[in-house]
Amino acid sequence: MEIALQHIRKCSNGKLNLYHLKLTELPPLPEGIVELNCSNNQLTSLPPLPSTLKMLICSSNQLTSLPELPSLDLLYCYANQLTSLPSLPSSLRGLHCSTNRLTSLPPLPSTIQHLQCCRNPLTTLPTLPVELRELLCTHCILTSLPPLPARLCRLLCLGNSLETVPELPSTLQELRCDLPMFDDTIAMIRLDSWTVRLANDMIRKATVVWEGLSKDRCIKRCAQYKEEIMMKAWHPKRMQMLYELGYDVEDM
Repeated sequence: MEIALQHIRKCSNGKLNLYHLKLTELPPLPEGIVELNCSNNQLTSLPPLPSTLKMLICSSNQLTSLPELPSLDLLYCYANQLTSLPSLPSSLRGLHCSTNRLTSLPPLPSTIQHLQCCRNPLTTLPTLPVELRELLCTHCILTSLPPLPARLCRLLCLGNSLETVPELPSTLQELRCDLPMFDDTIAMIRLDSWTVRLANDMIRKATVVWEGLSKDRCIKRCAQYKEEIMMKAWHPKRMQMLYELGYDVEDM
């Protein structure tokens, strides 16, 4: 901890850099710090954060939780062991929480423009704020996405269990996703409003076809299961047992 104290004493511009110092804990943090980088250490917890803090970089540690967050602009907490996040400040513009153990995200403030939550066991996402420009949610276990904001520019949602995606906004410039109705990954960059319309039309038509095929497969599968159940229900050994118990065939 002494090396951290030395850095605090030398910090004169409000930007405290404790990157990669093999720290296992931090000392009390004084007011006046506006940026804290304590990434790539061995921290399991953080002390209370100064109210003046605007940017917190605590990635690549062993954190299981975060303290109450001040009025942050940016939060980088990826590559930890977080199972939940505290309430997010209304001032937050960027949240980077990939590679954790998050099963859900708290409500997102309306100010968020960048959200990266890849490689978490997320099954759903909260309502996406209207100011969101970038959504990276690859390699989670999402089955659907909420409606996409009208100003979204970048959407990466590979490695999920999505069957379709919502209507793509005309502002979208990059799309990377995989859907069951397509053999290959959809990877589109430098999109404009015209190609977005084409992508929406393609996905919409393919989804209708896929849903039809899925319904046919479901009907066939249900018929197969019903046949298997009936075969078991009317198995000779079961029939003999029921006769021996005194059941009438009409009861069966």
